[in-house]
Amino acid sequence: MKKSVLAVLFTLILCSCSKTKKIIPKEAGNGLFHRVKAKHNSSIDSLDQVPYVINDPLSTSYYQLIDSLNGYWGVSRKVSPLNSLPYFEELDLGSNYYESREVVSFKELDSGQIKFTIRFKETENEDNRYSRFIVARADSIPFKSNTNEILLSKYRELKSGIFSDSIYGAIDLFDPYSHLEAFKKDAARHGVDLSHITRSDMELIWEPDSCRELMGYAFKSCDPNKLGIGLRRTDWNQKIISDFNEFRISLMWHEFGHAVLGFRHLCQGGHIMSGRHQNPKVVENLSECEGEYISTYDLVFDHKDPHKNFQRAVKVMFDGYFQIQYFCGSLEQDAILD
Repeated sequence: MKKSVLAVLFTLILCSCSKTKKIIPKEAGNGLFHRVKAKHNSSIDSLDQVPYVINDPLSTSYYQLIDSLNGYWGVSRKVSPLNSLPYFEELDLGSNYYESREVVSFKELDSGQIKFTIRFKETENEDNRYSRFIVARADSIPFKSNTNEILLSKYRELKSGIFSDSIYGAIDLFDPYSHLEAFKKDAARHGVDLSHITRSDMELIWEPDSCRELMGYAFKSCDPNKLGIGLRRTDWNQKIISDFNEFRISLMWHEFGHAVLGFRHLCQGGHIMSGRHQNPKVVENLSECEGEYISTYDLVFDHKDPHKNFQRAVKVMFDGYFQIQYFCGSLEQDAILD
């Protein structure tokens, strides 16, 4: 699936980039900072008229500045709809999602805070965009000790969210082949026999960081005996473990929906196979595209709203209800990008 709007917002600011213009004084720029407020606009001339968005106290961004804006640490969260425990998520430190990025203004405020403006472009063909930040010095990052390893241990001990489920909770989360075995077991408890598929039937491709347009994809979707999965290694290795919507399970169930079950993207939200980003299909009428778009990443384990409930969406997928199969002609066997 493509990056959500929220994920893009978190990653668009302070990635390491060789094109950054170093205009921050060394004595002012060094150190750890947290975001106080920020604003964004497509024009620098209109940026002054845009109101600041005050930092959410439950979700605070932290930055490492060394002589220039060359590091984005990530976000420390006290509360998240996807996690029952607080955590710090490091985001894209040392990677570059942007064609260009440079600091165009910098000012130390009387309060001791720092204000700076960044001009950036995500791709070569798009126009410049601008963001202005006010940051304050920080002594440390809260919840940074809650690493994936520690969270995984705590979630297994608490048996919370997906870890309360006998199949999902037993997955080796960082092994895509373990996800395949769990998907087969999930299918079996929903009355679908996938026992003929083995680990050797799955071709796995690890994509480098330079593959920036996707986090995963499926191929060989029209081969009844083989399946192919492509994954972006950084996302797979670094995404924080969640107990109410685990990124890797959400991603793999979607890709297996393509590669194993042969299902297409749906325009209607609330499905494992929802995917308005790439040629989505309408089952009954176009009103399906007008409703709230809930993708597999928005589904939540045990959510009280059936439309957002992960288990309901899984059952619907295995039942084949409101799903559309690929017509396996020669033109529909290419990779399905997500």
